[in-house]
Amino acid sequence: MGNSTIGHSHLDVFENIPNAVFSDLFPSLRTVVTTLDGAIQEALVEKTIVSTIKAVYFDFDGVISTGEVWTDQSGVESVCCSRRDSLGLTMLRDKFPDLRLGVITSETNPVVMARCNKLRLPVYIGSTAKSKFEIFQKLLTIPTIYVGDDLNDLDCMASMDVISVCPSNAHKRIKQEADVVLKHKGGKGAVREVCDLLMEGYFDKFAFKYNN
Repeated sequence: MGNSTIGHSHLDVFENIPNAVFSDLFPSLRTVVTTLDGAIQEALVEKTIVSTIKAVYFDFDGVISTGEVWTDQSGVESVCCSRRDSLGLTMLRDKFPDLRLGVITSETNPVVMARCNKLRLPVYIGSTAKSKFEIFQKLLTIPTIYVGDDLNDLDCMASMDVISVCPSNAHKRIKQEADVVLKHKGGKGAVREVCDLLMEGYFDKFAFKYNN
């Protein structure tokens, strides 16, 4: 009796086995195929997200920090930031290592540099709204997200092809300009929310608009 599998692929053999029998005989193979398919789909989604958003730039005061400042008797200033934001940035880098991140601020206080160094965020200092805008234009790679909270961020947020985002407690004019108003306040989870939304692919719909 000849071998019926000669000249046929393994898939041809499987096609002749009823589904019920296939499930009984090859449960682990079916699991592997299902798992592999899911992994491929997840990889495709990640590739889409990475290829859309190119960079994210944050203001510091009112975005990374609460915008409040404490000064001791020696004149040393302290600010309040969220550790949840820190974890969000770490996860974002792990997921999308090619994504550019940075801070554009008019604040020159050492506490800003200390916090940004810990977050591994490069800092670009513009002393006025005009200089912040000029710095941003040099950094701009379409599509880019800019996260700001006050009037000196308005020019950056209004830039063509920029996805503008602001915390829930931003100035009312900034809220009017923003494509996305976050649920969290500055220094109280706003940066973490941006990171989470990026990892979920939420901003893709805005990036698609600018790419077409």
